[in-house]
Amino acid sequence: MSLSPTTEKGGEIYNIEEAEKGGTLPHHEHHGKADPALAFLEAHRGQPITPEEEAALLKKIDWRMQPIMCITQGLQYVDKVGLSLAAIFGIVQDLGLYRVVGGTLDTGRYSNAAMIF
Repeated sequence: MSLSPTTEKGGEIYNIEEAEKGGTLPHHEHHGKADPALAFLEAHRGQPITPEEEAALLKKIDWRMQPIMCITQGLQYVDKVGLSLAAIFGIVQDLGLYRVVGGTLDTGRYSNAAMIF
């Protein structure tokens, strides 16, 4: 997406060059142009957010983040189940992920492997 000096967003027009000249817009560059989201924030600074707008924003964030979080949790669960089954079938002994220190069994290497993977 190429940023033009004047960006139209939601029916409103923001002149990025004027915002930069005013000195109120922090200077963030993207291919030589200011960030339009930053110009929008600067133009609406100090305006209160209504509870309805806040609820709509939170709902939008929830609907975007929830599937990602569920998929990530599912993959983590499958990974841990696989590692547990591998431990039952002897991966700890096969890879030497344990050692005997002072007559006690130290499984620190297995714990590190479980934490990493």
